[in-house]
Amino acid sequence: DIESLTAENFAIVQFDSRPLSNYWQSAAEWNQYYCSKHGHQFLYYTFPDGETCHYKDEPLASAWCKVKAMINAMEDHPTAHVFFYMDSDAVVDKAFESMSLKDITLSMKKKLNWNPNEKPIIFNQDGPCWWCRLIMKVGYTMCLNAGTVVWYRHELSEKILREWWDASMDSYETNPIKRLLQT
Repeated sequence: DIESLTAENFAIVQFDSRPLSNYWQSAAEWNQYYCSKHGHQFLYYTFPDGETCHYKDEPLASAWCKVKAMINAMEDHPTAHVFFYMDSDAVVDKAFESMSLKDITLSMKKKLNWNPNEKPIIFNQDGPCWWCRLIMKVGYTMCLNAGTVVWYRHELSEKILREWWDASMDSYETNPIKRLLQT
């Protein structure tokens, strides 16, 4: 139960394929400061020099490895129970600096009537944009943003993340979104 978790059971996870510099470095440093201030874990994933994103031996676009970073965070950090994935250009807003991730999670739980044991993963919903129009054309009713994902350590959240990662190997012929994006 989230109420019984301690500060170190919460983590911010970030991934970027680029070397840390400029804005990405500032964002990572701010999020690391925030985590240190509240006793949370800060988990930053990137590629070793010369490596690229791949599924087994298949090369992938770098963005797919954010999903792998989410899976790795669960595997590498067994004491974390609530994870906040944030794209490398995202930061915890200064307005929330005094709130811990536990406070934010409890607020989300209350405002969203969220039961993490029933639905252990939350995706941010995006506003109107080309991506939303595209996925609506293939039958989806909501436009989700993979740039911020919150999940509770649970067998269902792990299953969803692993299936998402496995979807990186879906062919363009069988995946309606990939088919629409194919050039």
